[in-house]
Amino acid sequence: MAAQLGISDGEKDTILAELKKMMHKAGNARLYERYQAIYLLLIGKTYDEVALTIDRCRATIFNYASDFKKERLEGLRMDTQPGDLKCCRRNRKKRCLKPSLPLHLKK
Repeated sequence: MAAQLGISDGEKDTILAELKKMMHKAGNARLYERYQAIYLLLIGKTYDEVALTIDRCRATIFNYASDFKKERLEGLRMDTQPGDLKCCRRNRKKRCLKPSLPLHLKK
């Protein structure tokens, strides 16, 4: 499986050790899950086995693997949490989060 993720056997042990550290430091469950998925793939589990273990669909595991192939461990980090308002990332936080009355209630 290491070859499918684009790493050599020599890199495998180093990346496994780094993944263990990162799993312990993960600030949230989502990030831990991403690290865990790649860890399990590297130790020889199949995509289906990993999907069952972490209770995600197989496509999600493929996405994690694809992110890892592109940028290694950096590719697994998330800039924002799922569901974040994208416009808030562009310094428009006040406008996005400011409570507002519906138009029919404004007078």
